[in-house]
Amino acid sequence: MAARGRAGLRDEELVDLLNESELEIASDDEDADYTLPVSKESRASSEDSVEEDQETSEEEDDYQNLSVARQVRGSAQTRGISSSRARWQSNARGRPRFRGRVRTRGGARGVARPSTVPSWSRRRFDVPLPNLSQPSYLPSIIQDSSDLLEYFQEYIDDDLLQLIVEKSNQNELFRRGKLLHLTIEELKTFLGITMLMACINYPQIKMYWNHKYAMAIITEAMSRDRYIHLRNSIKIVFDLDITPEMRGNDKLWKVRPLINRVLQGCYAQERNQKISIDEMMIPFTGSCAIRQYCPGKPHPTGLKAFVLANPNGLVCDILVYQGKSTLSESEFSLGESMVLKLTDTLVPGHVIYCDRYFTSIKLIEELNLRGFKCAGTIMKNRIPRYLRGDLESDKCLSRRGRGSFDVLVREGGDIAITKWYDNKPVNLLSSIHAANKTDECRRYDRKLKNYVMVQRPEVVKEYNSNMGGVDLTDRFLSVCPARSRTRKWTVRFINHMFDLAVVNAWIKYKIINKEEGKPINKILKLREFKQEIGERLILENIYRMEEDANENVAEVETRKRGRPSIVPLPPVAKRFHGANHLPDMGSKQKRCRNEGCRKKTTVICINCNMPLCLTPTRNCFVDFHSSE
Repeated sequence: MAARGRAGLRDEELVDLLNESELEIASDDEDADYTLPVSKESRASSEDSVEEDQETSEEEDDYQNLSVARQVRGSAQTRGISSSRARWQSNARGRPRFRGRVRTRGGARGVARPSTVPSWSRRRFDVPLPNLSQPSYLPSIIQDSSDLLEYFQEYIDDDLLQLIVEKSNQNELFRRGKLLHLTIEELKTFLGITMLMACINYPQIKMYWNHKYAMAIITEAMSRDRYIHLRNSIKIVFDLDITPEMRGNDKLWKVRPLINRVLQGCYAQERNQKISIDEMMIPFTGSCAIRQYCPGKPHPTGLKAFVLANPNGLVCDILVYQGKSTLSESEFSLGESMVLKLTDTLVPGHVIYCDRYFTSIKLIEELNLRGFKCAGTIMKNRIPRYLRGDLESDKCLSRRGRGSFDVLVREGGDIAITKWYDNKPVNLLSSIHAANKTDECRRYDRKLKNYVMVQRPEVVKEYNSNMGGVDLTDRFLSVCPARSRTRKWTVRFINHMFDLAVVNAWIKYKIINKEEGKPINKILKLREFKQEIGERLILENIYRMEEDANENVAEVETRKRGRPSIVPLPPVAKRFHGANHLPDMGSKQKRCRNEGCRKKTTVICINCNMPLCLTPTRNCFVDFHSSE
């Protein structure tokens, strides 16, 4: 009640209180967004400086505004008013508005550009597409485009398989004192079974030999226990041949011959002028010294590799990360060093696309010196501080609307930075593209709940078109991967490299068949391609099975013109193999399956399970097994 009854201050008393206050108010004429309380020492020094410069009217006005601001705060403090209420009352009195943000003193907001670095300006950025140095590459030639196994043998040949056989037998004898008796034919059968298992993808290995779900081509080729034993015994090197020094220098010594052979096949492939570099994860959650964790990836835990790939997904080079020992020490960061290492196998003239993990001004400068062009997204904190203020702010671009952009070109015209606003701002650094050409792309608008056309700079279009090569490879690898559960990282790595060889072989097969004019519906899909290779590896090496191997073969029923179901013809490799084809007498007559014969017979081939005539006048049994 006493406070309410207190008389209001007169004008003279209010002026005295304002003169004694310490509140600072930024005037509307100032371009300042921050205020800060000032100490008595700094206030005294500022007052002395103002008194010395009273000749200029602007300084007098600034000093008066500063004094009034300080007086308002002192008045508020003496009357016990909160700071927020003081701000409100100062506005209510018609004084200059008080902004509550802290203002830094003694300099401009931006960071000054060092005198030794080139300047950046808004101008046209026009760099021609470079030419590949000649001779560039001599890709391998496929002799028979219809032979699927020839594509696969560019990466996995008989020399590598023979090395695996020798080292596996040697290790088994050294560790257990027993012979593994592994041959190259059995190893090919093992690989074929692994490919078929990947195409079917049962949750457990033992289900492939289950009486209810088993496939005859797998159960006839190898027993379950033998397959598991070979899976655990496959070796590529003999452990005693590797010295401690070699093991310390190369953590992938257990699989190094396989990596080198697959890389040899990758180096023999044709490389596009526009090529991308990105990370690839080999999924594995078990114990491994080089296992990495990369959050945000579809498979965050596993072995990390850096891959050079064409936009169509064809892998041209791969480098597995082993920690600090992967590369020798240099002045470049890890991402920059990986890009420079992967470009060692390229001729000058390529345009390299990489994401924000790799891109930097230092990397692009080094690639320019080596004859390469580069474009990619870049982290905001990798843009120099003196350059960030020159680019339009996020708010300015958002006000201009979706699809707006800003371009700065470095002095000399060799590098340009483009800031494009879509749903959020994106920064791209390039030595080949900017925004000289623009087009429109289709984007979804959440507010309108409809698709709209958005302006897009050229660098964004080229980046989106050529950057997804490694991601496309990951997508192909996820179609039918051989990823059965295992505790050994070597087993997972070997399966991954074989899958990578199949994917690369399929991409080349598809390209060649399209060039030959083959219809799209006649070109095998990836799963079918892998299945065909697996079947060939099995059927060409299978014939060491027992006589009663066909007893558990599941018959595929097909209806034709209302007749009873029949057994399909056996594979060609099985049909013309000379062993185990013997006639047997059945109890019922069946139609002869030899081409051109319509008679009925009770004779059945015990290996093919086919009814075939065997009479003094007709010998369809011999004709069926001796002619194609």
